[in-house]
Amino acid sequence: AACYSSDCRVKCRAMGFSSGKCIDSKCKCYK
Repeated sequence: AACYSSDCRVKCRAMGFSSGKCIDSKCKCYK
């Protein structure tokens, strides 16, 4: 599955992280 930066950020924020980005086509969240 493709990783979209905007979707990733939204998902991460919804889980309580400050943001997220795509690395190797996976969404990675960070504090």
